[in-house]
Amino acid sequence: MVLGGVYTGMLLKRGQGAGKRLLRGYHASKGVAAAEPEPVPLSKLKDSFNDATSVTYLEEMEKRYQDDPGSVDRTWASFFKSLESGVPGEAIAEAFDAFEKGESRVSPLAAAAISNQTIQESMRLVMMVRAYQVNGHFAASLDPLGLDQRPHNPELDPASYGFSEADMDREFFIGSWGGTSGFLSEDRPIRTLREILTRLREAYCGHIGYEYMHIPEREKCNWLRERIETPVEAVFSTKKKQHTLDRLAWSEMFETFCSNKFTAAKRFGLEGCETLIPGMKALIDRVTDLGVESIVMGMPHRGRLNVLANVVRKPMAQIFSEFSGKAQKGAENEYMGSGDVKYHLGTSYNRPTINGKMVHLSLMANPSHLEAVNTCVLGKTRAKQLLSNDDERGKHMGVLLHGDGAFSGQGIVFETLDMCGLPDYSTGGTIHLVVNNQVAFTTDPRKSRSSPYCTDVAKALNCPIFHVNADDVEAVVRTCELAAEWRQRWKTDVVVDLVCYRKYGHNEIDEPMFTQPLMYKKIRGHKNAHQRYVEQLLAEGSLDSAAGNVVRLSGQDVERGTFSHRHATIHDQETGEKYTSLCHVFPGQKPGQLTISNSSLSEFGVLGFELGFSMETPNSLTLWEAQFGDFANGAQAGGALVIFDQFLSSGEAKWLRQSGLVGPEHSSARLERFLQMSDENPYVHRQFRKPLIVMSPKNLLRHPKCKSDLDEFDDVPGDHGIVGVRFKRVIMDDRGLLPKSRAPRPPQETVVKRVVFCTGKVFYELHAERERLGVQDDIAIVRIEQLAPFPFDLVSRELYRYPGAEMVWCQEEPMNMGAYFHIQPRMESCLRAEGRPTTGRITYAGRPPSASTATGFGQVHAQEQARLVGEALDLSFKMQI
Repeated sequence: MVLGGVYTGMLLKRGQGAGKRLLRGYHASKGVAAAEPEPVPLSKLKDSFNDATSVTYLEEMEKRYQDDPGSVDRTWASFFKSLESGVPGEAIAEAFDAFEKGESRVSPLAAAAISNQTIQESMRLVMMVRAYQVNGHFAASLDPLGLDQRPHNPELDPASYGFSEADMDREFFIGSWGGTSGFLSEDRPIRTLREILTRLREAYCGHIGYEYMHIPEREKCNWLRERIETPVEAVFSTKKKQHTLDRLAWSEMFETFCSNKFTAAKRFGLEGCETLIPGMKALIDRVTDLGVESIVMGMPHRGRLNVLANVVRKPMAQIFSEFSGKAQKGAENEYMGSGDVKYHLGTSYNRPTINGKMVHLSLMANPSHLEAVNTCVLGKTRAKQLLSNDDERGKHMGVLLHGDGAFSGQGIVFETLDMCGLPDYSTGGTIHLVVNNQVAFTTDPRKSRSSPYCTDVAKALNCPIFHVNADDVEAVVRTCELAAEWRQRWKTDVVVDLVCYRKYGHNEIDEPMFTQPLMYKKIRGHKNAHQRYVEQLLAEGSLDSAAGNVVRLSGQDVERGTFSHRHATIHDQETGEKYTSLCHVFPGQKPGQLTISNSSLSEFGVLGFELGFSMETPNSLTLWEAQFGDFANGAQAGGALVIFDQFLSSGEAKWLRQSGLVGPEHSSARLERFLQMSDENPYVHRQFRKPLIVMSPKNLLRHPKCKSDLDEFDDVPGDHGIVGVRFKRVIMDDRGLLPKSRAPRPPQETVVKRVVFCTGKVFYELHAERERLGVQDDIAIVRIEQLAPFPFDLVSRELYRYPGAEMVWCQEEPMNMGAYFHIQPRMESCLRAEGRPTTGRITYAGRPPSASTATGFGQVHAQEQARLVGEALDLSFKMQI
């Protein structure tokens, strides 16, 4: 008997013969005479399968099941489902009889199903399981860019083993295999084909691809299978997720800082594989928990500075000072050596782990010869083991990092692997981490190796190999922890292949679009691993406390804005009820995460309050808005000067107390005073709190040109290759050769005769007047939006862009106020750095020195404004010194 359309067709053709035959077989199996059954009322159609009495009953039950499978008893639902899978009704009846007699402990329906299973099907199931264990990695999602489109692998296709979609929910006997591990060893011998495939694909075809079936030792394979196939995979706790995010953030921030600060320097950054850092830290934590006391590391250029800073913890001040190329100063007669480039250097450090243990880390120096350091690491590790009587080789170990091209192409790699089993050279296993850029300098993988993976050479030494999508930081951490456990358990080499990408070329000066245009087009629109993980944790709700860091804005009239420009809090015109939309940005936003509050009519007290608030909450954004600029410096707020001078400006220098207070200033805010209080020596942009002063002229609140399109606030790259950049320290001219290059040495525009540097609102008047005069080809206007710390690198870039142009500074304030005396010596330094002549005074277009900030007569103000704008754009104007 079969169900659905086929069963209905049989009843139409044969009357009730098929149903009667099923019931006869059923009752015969129970030793009951096959009497003609009586009709069953519809009210009894919820009865169990064991109460079957008539074909009418079956027909009604079938109809109910087809309309809604949940409307019938679960035993009937299983029965009909079995019939749909092709199990004969007679087999079901016999299985129920055996179950009732105690002859079988297996579910009757499952027993009936497997009774229909052929020997060939059993063999094919086992073959399919083994195919996933051997080749599942070929179907794993390893390439973060999605460019590695692999051909369909028939060995992983159920159809290759004679199974179709109709078999997916059919139950099969797969057995419980003694002597093996993984899901085949579980006490669940019967499963549906869908469940079997789901488990195999989750284990072998996710973001981790495992290669271990080439290892001849059964015990080692079982050890790995148990950790790969068992569904109790390490589910990260919320605490571990947040800790992993923190480590990833440090990795990403280090690269971002170096990219912004040392734009023209070669550093071989880790962008595209930032997850290496949390992976290495997790590896170190795990092996330390398992008894390791010291780790010797060797690596090539890429990522070395990040590893030094965030893993080995070399002082960042020392790393950054090495970018200057200056020799280190030692004590008198102290030998300091000849030095080397920063990305060749090493260091050592005693580092605490997350679980409170200590481990000694040593990163060996390495020349430009890629893998040359490999056997040096092994030799140093072996010596440590010998001198500490570490005969079990469990206290000292080596970790080697490689590039994909070098791992498959350099012979020293095989020599290193080969030492693993040599009695007088073995170190008890080395963990190999391959930073797989998927390109070797400019050579595609298909031109640089003959094997599918760059790590295939390790198979010759029976090393397990774990391929992992480096955009998935949790997968990277899990893989590194597994590698750590393998090394400590089996004392042999293990390889982790981090499949990633290289955001820039071979180095930051190299242009990769010449040779890999498709790859780098994809990279420029690709979110990095940190952005992806933040989005993942937000979606999971794992960042409830961190997803919205506290934001606090206070000051007089800040809810509406003094000039009706903000309307952060709106008022119901009938009830007077207040509503702040920013308090409801995402689900689960906690009360108090955002505060926008009108303050009392005080500057001294309120500013001090907000300063104290910012000191205690380093991850918060604390803003105080002065209603007018002179409220911060005039008689009404004389006390506020104490807060600015004694706390905000000099508090860190005097008391080592940091603050990240942000404050907009309007009107006559005396910009020059804030610039005088700024310290940019040494000029280091730090990834922690610094006060920020934002000058906000109210003239620009409604200026038609001073606005941003909505898409400028998203994370989609729309800024000529720069992803996620919103604030720009220097804004380039919007005329001339477009788009403007951001390279340190951009294409030169020799036709420009004058460059007008300015900041703030005067730009819009200069821009409009330049358009009116039609001198766009002769005069460029460059805005310096970050005055302190001064953007020396970007100003030098603009000077190089316009080699034949004279330089003019334009401002609205009187000469003795504003930014003029702040920028003048700094721009002179930029001129000298570019080999340009200097006069000691930058040409100035602005108001003359004055004791007053501005005239009180509108007509006089307009005349002064027209004059300073005209002088800035008049090529014949020369400042009288």
